[in-house]
This record gives sequence, C-alpha cells and structure tokens, in this order.
Amino acid sequence: MSTPIVLVQNLWNYCNILRDDSLPVGVAEVERRLSVVEELEAVVAANLQHATRLRQAVLQKAFAGELV
Repeated sequence: MSTPIVLVQNLWNYCNILRDDSLPVGVAEVERRLSVVEELEAVVAANLQHATRLRQAVLQKAFAGELV
C-alpha cells in the first residue's frame, strides 16, 4: 500500500513526464493537471496531519489506561 507521500511523488513524476516528453498536450492542459496535483497534495497533507493527531490521541489514551 502506498503512503500519501509516495502517491503525491508519483503524481508529480507523472506531470514532469508530460512536461519533459513534449507530448502533444497544450500548456493549458499541463497547467490544469499540475493544479489538480497541487490540490491533491494539499488534501493528502491535511489528511496526514489529521491521521497524525488521531494517532497521538489514541496513544495518549492508551498510555493513560483509558482504552477499553
């Protein structure tokens, strides 16, 4: 299973391939795709922060003996 960071890296690599290979894709389409990747990156980063906070909360409860 890929981590969110690996997913974002793969998306950026895909966009770089499109740019570097000079595929018959217009500049506007490349910019649109990069914009989508940036939005996904923001969502992944936010979800990763949320998951980290949840993990910390669970560990805190576990060490306090509050998990049932």
